[in-house]
Amino acid sequence: MPNSEQGNFIGTLTVYIEIVAIALVLPLGTLSDKLGRTLLWFCAFLVIAVACVLLPLAQMPEAFMAGRILMGVGFATGTIMLGTVIAD
Repeated sequence: MPNSEQGNFIGTLTVYIEIVAIALVLPLGTLSDKLGRTLLWFCAFLVIAVACVLLPLAQMPEAFMAGRILMGVGFATGTIMLGTVIAD
């Protein structure tokens, strides 16, 4: 990717990750009440691990973006569960 496009790509990627994280707050809170905190903690770390394996393999910007959004889902899940566990 040319240097002139990197800033726009990173900015767009950050916006997408934040939108996904915000959209997951309510569904993950509800899921944590139904399925339990431990399962969601495990799933969060599993999603982060899968993204960490897939990200270095990305050959195109779209694949990198998908992997990074997947990692964002894992981080969002972990962050939401952290707040829930502290509140308990």
